[in-house]
Amino acid sequence: MNDLIGGHIDIMCDAQTPATAANIRAGKVKIYGVTTRTPIATLPNVPTLDEQGLKGFEVTVWRGVFAPKGTPQPALDKLVTALQEALRDADFRASLAKLGTRPVPQDQATPEALRGHLKSEIEKWGAVIRKAGQYAD
Repeated sequence: MNDLIGGHIDIMCDAQTPATAANIRAGKVKIYGVTTRTPIATLPNVPTLDEQGLKGFEVTVWRGVFAPKGTPQPALDKLVTALQEALRDADFRASLAKLGTRPVPQDQATPEALRGHLKSEIEKWGAVIRKAGQYAD
């Protein structure tokens, strides 16, 4: 963000944070759109890129909770239960909203749903990476 404000770079894609929103509101940077499917609560007047004609474009920041292979099932069950309890907590949800993010829907807060999402993301971005000819060193 500092390089954008300082004129060292022309454009960037950044996760929406309170600092990002503050720079936008202060007029330090111009926002062209959000990459989510729907507008975000902290910047409600900013249109999505889909709404602006880039149909089907959606890139979201997501997080997963992972455990080492071989973690005992009772420990995994306890972790999932704690995560689902947190997602139901109004204060936790409000904290996420202040950060410009939304909690995962309750039915997607499962190991199976995360596996499916991860597989989908690997397929989606793997194709983009291969097409661009990019490889990790």
